[in-house]
Amino acid sequence: MCGIGGVFRKDRQPVDRSLLESMAETMILRGPDGKGFYLDGPFGMVHRRLAVMDPSGGAQPIANEDGTVFTVVNGEFYNFPALRAFLENRGHRFRTNSDSECAVHLYEEIGEDFPFLLDGMFALALYDVRKKRLLLARDRAGEKPLFLLDTPELFAFASDLNALKRMVPSSPRLNYAALTDYLNLLYTPGRETVYQGMTRLDPGSLLLVSEGTKTFRRYETCNSSEKMILGKEISFPKADFASCVQVVRHLVTGSVRACLASDVPLGMFLSGGMDSTILAAVASQIESSEPLRCFSIGFPDPAYDESRQAKRNAEWIRTRAKRPVEFHCRTVQPEDFASLEFLLSRCGEPYGDSSILPTYLLCRFARESVTVALSGDGADELFGGYERYLVMRKLRMLDWIPEGVRRPVFNLAAAVFSGAGGDRTRSSRLRRLLLAAGRNPENRYRSLISCFSPDELRKLCHFAIPEEKPEVFERYFDPSLPEPAPMFDFHVYLPNDILRKTDTASMAVSLEVRAPYLDHHLIALAQSLPISYKMRGMRRKIVLAEAFREWIPPELLRNRKRGFGIPLASWFRGPWREAVRSRLLDGRQCRALFVRSEVERLLSEHLSGRADHSKKLYALLTVELGLSNE
Repeated sequence: MCGIGGVFRKDRQPVDRSLLESMAETMILRGPDGKGFYLDGPFGMVHRRLAVMDPSGGAQPIANEDGTVFTVVNGEFYNFPALRAFLENRGHRFRTNSDSECAVHLYEEIGEDFPFLLDGMFALALYDVRKKRLLLARDRAGEKPLFLLDTPELFAFASDLNALKRMVPSSPRLNYAALTDYLNLLYTPGRETVYQGMTRLDPGSLLLVSEGTKTFRRYETCNSSEKMILGKEISFPKADFASCVQVVRHLVTGSVRACLASDVPLGMFLSGGMDSTILAAVASQIESSEPLRCFSIGFPDPAYDESRQAKRNAEWIRTRAKRPVEFHCRTVQPEDFASLEFLLSRCGEPYGDSSILPTYLLCRFARESVTVALSGDGADELFGGYERYLVMRKLRMLDWIPEGVRRPVFNLAAAVFSGAGGDRTRSSRLRRLLLAAGRNPENRYRSLISCFSPDELRKLCHFAIPEEKPEVFERYFDPSLPEPAPMFDFHVYLPNDILRKTDTASMAVSLEVRAPYLDHHLIALAQSLPISYKMRGMRRKIVLAEAFREWIPPELLRNRKRGFGIPLASWFRGPWREAVRSRLLDGRQCRALFVRSEVERLLSEHLSGRADHSKKLYALLTVELGLSNE
């Protein structure tokens, strides 16, 4: 895992190396083991290195044999051995043992379509010296970020949004449409960031930049004649459930094996849930004298603590393992406001998923022993793991009733239930469900996942709130699909919330985190499966659970998903009370953006216990902290 960046000056003047040095400085935690530069007149790029593969010889930028193609890569190519063998058979000479070197030789061999052949997580930049052309690409799921800046003077890219801010002489102007989306979803969806002129490259996409031109396209749809080079085209014929169970087991096992390749110490995140336990169980069956190190954290509040079940999971795995299994657990006190401020400064813009704080503490704990860790990210989106998917399926049965009739009836019923106890209480969950029941499928899902309603935002914000729905719903929420919510989450929620959180929290401590469920073959299979193989009745992730039924403790097949939450409501009334009040009422950003009387009302109702506004208050707090760290 590393940090990459670069600048292409539009006026054709030479790039000042100090610009690249400034970018490198902001990304030092992404790559504390070294830095490298390449400059060619109006173009320059930089690499910060976290040494994982070939620690002694894999410094970047890496060039091809004659120095006409250079690349910088953030991430890992898990099919590196097969790629290298193929390229060496074609006559290419490798100067390092780094997986990243495959990029320059693949480009020489098949051209700009080469990212299609990469299995792994990555964001990369490749510069063709002869053509004076830059190619940028991002992995299919969006595990690794790549931000873009386009101004009249220059085009720039970086792994870190803060690095791009260094390219702007004054504070960047706010993108209020994206800020509105943020307040709704608690992350910025799609291509936009909260800053004008700063965007992100879509997952699974290419960007070609040359003098005066920019071309975007998805490399998943490339018509390259080389797609079959490594036998990468895998089809999934219609099969019965038992056959799909076997294929899921085969693909997960293969992906875990590929993700275990490392030249530095490696471990596993192990929670009380099924997804990470499956990965640890699979890894434990791979014979090795090297211990399998499993890491978990516990919390003093039993409502949020999974450490007892995590320990039980580790013990179950250990009794069946073909290698030593170590379980490392630490009870943490996560109400560290300074850590929250630090993390939001690392995000570069507001980010409202509060589970970033325990994720950071877990990464920090694991980093004491390992440089690489495996996580269970992606399983819920691919195999139907969220409760809201069941809610969407059940409420669909009401769609025969006109919305004009449903909505007032269910709104009235929702008023009976209080939301004062917080999102995890039965009363609050019923209230949200009833409010969603009165809406059409698209607005129903928006109501289930949104923090503020449009009417609430119009009362709260000094800036105008658009009447139209967010553009990202136009792109990714297709009501004609049998199950539009999981597809929306895979394309929007997963890369912009879940993977953004993991990347930020792990890079803050220089830890590489890999997600075996996001192998693109497994993604293709999961998205081709009938929904009945994933969800039936009240059961979720059925095919995944059946694939590893004998590998995990039986209670995990029944336990309700808990998530990685923190008790914000009580912290806002306790240890964070004064810090939150001062930031929300006296902070520069909050004063400029939000109506003070509305903020005071939310605070007063929450602190008195009349309501639980912790989610809304946290959203506003992250705007203040995320925009104040420029």
